Amino acid sequence: MSSWGSPWTCASTSNAREILFDLGLCQVRVISNNPLKLRALEGAGLKIVERVSIQVEPTEKAVRYMRTKKEKLGHLLTF
Repeated sequence: MSSWGSPWTCASTSNAREILFDLGLCQVRVISNNPLKLRALEGAGLKIVERVSIQVEPTEKAVRYMRTKKEKLGHLLTF
């Protein structure tokens, strides 16, 4: 199991790294709020030059879910 928590993501990180390096890219801007994904990409040898947050105001139904992601999983959210 990978650091992302799913068995297939380790291969996905490796595949992404290989494709980006083949294109001559070793520095990336990442659209993610998940610190584990950022660490996995850095661990694969990619340099993250910017993290772009994906955040919208959560609906009433989603507030508890988003708060849990922030508090328990360390997602980089600002609500």
